[in-house]
Amino acid sequence: MTMRTICTNCGELSLPNDLVCRHCGQPFSGTESTMPMFQPPPDPTLPAALAPPKMFLGRPVNPDLNKLLMAECCAFLVLWSLVCAGLLHGIALFTTHPVLILVVAAFALLISALYVAEKVSGEIPVAALLSTRDLFVLCWVGTACMGFGQLARLTIPPPPRISEIKIVSGESGKRSVEIWVEGRVGDELLRIVDFGRNGRRVVGVIVRHRSAGSDALPMTYPTQEGELNVSKYRLRAQQIEIDTLEGVKPEER
Repeated sequence: MTMRTICTNCGELSLPNDLVCRHCGQPFSGTESTMPMFQPPPDPTLPAALAPPKMFLGRPVNPDLNKLLMAECCAFLVLWSLVCAGLLHGIALFTTHPVLILVVAAFALLISALYVAEKVSGEIPVAALLSTRDLFVLCWVGTACMGFGQLARLTIPPPPRISEIKIVSGESGKRSVEIWVEGRVGDELLRIVDFGRNGRRVVGVIVRHRSAGSDALPMTYPTQEGELNVSKYRLRAQQIEIDTLEGVKPEER
């Protein structure tokens, strides 16, 4: 019967002649606990091809695995919180791209195959900070989080986008732009006004949704002629213009 040394730091098993832990590198002092590695006796009634594979007792779970899973889930939660707040709309399109999800799922399948092969063969993995089992769990949890993000992208309506701009000249000859915004049925354009000591001042323009959410629109727009003020907003939904709002006058700022 072969004995295995139990590491007091990570709880993983190593060979009896190892001086350090194969998984975390912790030096052995010789006082560590040991565990026998039982192997089921072969069944003489079964042919060699049908004999059960060599198996060994399961190793203790990596104590840091739960922390890694929590950090992974929190990272996705923070990412989507920033996306919902309107700060990372661009990165949301990248992280929810179907090709990226397929690549991550293919990598998870590869790790799964390595983990199953390791369990069936009964071999002891080489020393590593993360075992194959840890990678197996982390990869599939990450794939599930990315799939949830793809589902959220399909169910959450996209923010309004600028579909068309037009440079116009005012009565004084000053150049400005008109902006067409693609929204949803029930949206409306509103000014955000601040009443301070200096009187009424427009601080922004938003598209307000029927669900009480809103998205901010730019006060100026970059063009080939430089940064121009917006003279008019036109809100469309399903190719139909549903609202119009005059731009912000310089004296209102």
